[in-house]
Amino acid sequence: MENWRRLTDSYENGDARLNGLQPIHGMKAITLMCVMLAHTVITYHAAYLMNPRFIENGNRHPLSILLHNGTVIVQTFILLSSFLFAYNMFIYIEKNPKKQLNLSLFLSSVLNRVSRILPLYIFVLGFVTTWWRHTSDGPLWSPLVEAECARCRDKWWSQFLFINNFYKPDDKCLVQTWFLAVDFQLYVLAVFLTLVLGQSFRTAIKVLSGLLVFSMATNFAIAYYWDLKSVLFVTNTE
Repeated sequence: MENWRRLTDSYENGDARLNGLQPIHGMKAITLMCVMLAHTVITYHAAYLMNPRFIENGNRHPLSILLHNGTVIVQTFILLSSFLFAYNMFIYIEKNPKKQLNLSLFLSSVLNRVSRILPLYIFVLGFVTTWWRHTSDGPLWSPLVEAECARCRDKWWSQFLFINNFYKPDDKCLVQTWFLAVDFQLYVLAVFLTLVLGQSFRTAIKVLSGLLVFSMATNFAIAYYWDLKSVLFVTNTE
């Protein structure tokens, strides 16, 4: 509800700078829907299909190719989220001079994020680890659903700590939750960098430029060493 209020509020009686961010908030909302759509599409390639020819023919459509291989949309969402956080943080500090860029603000920002994600996350993961495997049956239920439930019971704690993409990464528990882990980790990093670099524009430019070059070089090195694709392409085996 809070996100919807921010998305639809005109800020007529507030800060005009926030009103100027509405298009970016809209882009963020649309991007998030695309992220969910991208994860939904992957399901067609992970499950058994009654009519695989339909999927194969559909994959030749230009729009289908865009949807299937638009996994970089996740990076776009994280970029927009980081920008909006930093921008709103500086406006908040400006309106509250007594607030300083310090550890208490870091902790409050992180705890606010956790409080928004964790309650529903606990409910979903609790259902998966307990009752989900009892809701149906069939020849594929055991190797797919029950196996995933077992993995979730084994590494549930890593899900709540948002480190499931590091702890036993090959044992997927709710595969789509890797996005929550990455988003939270990068959010914590964004909060830290904003608080540390927010008081010096020149230092921020140098550090952020260095981190950008470092991340690009690291991605290149990892992709080259492990012979990986730099972008995840979802395709059918020919």
